[in-house]
Amino acid sequence: MSKKGQVTLFIIIGIVILLIIAAVLYLTEERSTIPVNQAELLTITQVSDSVYSNTQECLNHKLKEVIDLVSIQGGYFGAPTEFLRYSVNDVGGVLYVPYYIKDNENLGITKEKYESSISYGLEKKVKDCLDFSRYPYNITSNPAKASVETIIEERYVKSTVKVPIWVEVGDSVEQISSFTVMVKSKAKEMYDLANNITTQQQELGDVVCFSCLPEIMSDYSINVSTIQTEDKDNYIILYDLEDLEQGNGFIFAHSLPKQKSNVSPSLEEIPSLNARVGEVFIYTLSVPAGFKSYDDTDLFDIDEGGKIMFTPSEDDRGDHLITLWLNNSDGNHIENTLTLSIT
Repeated sequence: MSKKGQVTLFIIIGIVILLIIAAVLYLTEERSTIPVNQAELLTITQVSDSVYSNTQECLNHKLKEVIDLVSIQGGYFGAPTEFLRYSVNDVGGVLYVPYYIKDNENLGITKEKYESSISYGLEKKVKDCLDFSRYPYNITSNPAKASVETIIEERYVKSTVKVPIWVEVGDSVEQISSFTVMVKSKAKEMYDLANNITTQQQELGDVVCFSCLPEIMSDYSINVSTIQTEDKDNYIILYDLEDLEQGNGFIFAHSLPKQKSNVSPSLEEIPSLNARVGEVFIYTLSVPAGFKSYDDTDLFDIDEGGKIMFTPSEDDRGDHLITLWLNNSDGNHIENTLTLSIT
């Protein structure tokens, strides 16, 4: 056989192979578009497993949404009895921030109430996970009978969701009755920190618990920021606790009565302070409600809540005489002088 004939034969064989591959692909595509009632039916177990898996994944997502919403409202799904309306751009609406202290009363939420708020919120969202229209089978549910129980643990939140789902494939019927969903969360740590701050604040009376925050925070991996505002009779301190790892927040407020005009608040007696070059120095004043703190030094900038934090350099070595003072909207002025030694 000539070389030309060999080449022609190889071309023909190649074309035949391509036609076979095309035919297989065509038949495979055609089979996938055959209506399910003409194709081999999946077993009842396979369909039930798919329904269970998809529903659980949806519920897991909804649980995280509810935890985030309940936590930034201080443990409540809806509006608490005593609350502060607070607009948050990230949420796109108004939050109902609960007062944990008002009229000298501790109104902090219990862990059981926190858990029940999450359960209630998730119950409201169960129906969002019960759309089975994409399945070519008869799958029904009864969201009205849904119930949720939630437990807040050290590092996660777990909810047991009970809701009846019936899966029908051919002559077979199976019922799915419950789901267990779990989300990694520092909800308990933030809850414990909020209650710890509230307990300390009650002990301090009308002096804002800024000076106690560094010591309290040392036991938690949570960031704490505060916002001060006021109404006619009270100073309001809003606490925003944030888990920087997961981006979760927990918000609550304290309402503290304004000091009477015949009361002269004083700045705490400040001892001589010591700092080391190259090491972070932190000190926080006890700032009365409604006051903001200031300083006259170039070493650092004290924040409005009384927190000093900076790292001294070699040029800062020596003794520094520093004046700190507090002002409020009523024109009251309090000041004190301290010595800071940097070695």
